[in-house]
Amino acid sequence: MNNHHMTKETDMETILHRIHPIDNIAVTLREIAPGETWFGVTAVVCIPAGHKMALSAIASGDRIVKYGYPIGRATEAIPPGGWVHSHNCRTCLEASVRYVYEPRPASRAAETPDTFYGYRRGEGRAGIRTRYGLFPLWAA
Repeated sequence: MNNHHMTKETDMETILHRIHPIDNIAVTLREIAPGETWFGVTAVVCIPAGHKMALSAIASGDRIVKYGYPIGRATEAIPPGGWVHSHNCRTCLEASVRYVYEPRPASRAAETPDTFYGYRRGEGRAGIRTRYGLFPLWAA
């Protein structure tokens, strides 16, 4: 069992990243082993890197808060230090939002036409003006 007694917020962020102060979960930046304690929260199971760890008890039906906003609800009780993932949470949006990837080709008409700083010559071809400036490199 690893107990990490650190007091700096930045030390926690090297292992756990709490995005917003009211979040009840934090994202693990490396795998967390069962028994590791970070700021008073002990992991109860192995939590893979990039996944979420509960920072407090989350009852079944309670909101899971990330970015300061609810991202889902717990489908079962999640203890502090528990792994929060698709096996124990669900989105709150399934009744109102359909997730479908529908790429659309970009419209060329909406784009700005290709232009450059120039002029039209008498015979119709394009031309550009070259301007030269003479600057003394030293003063006598």
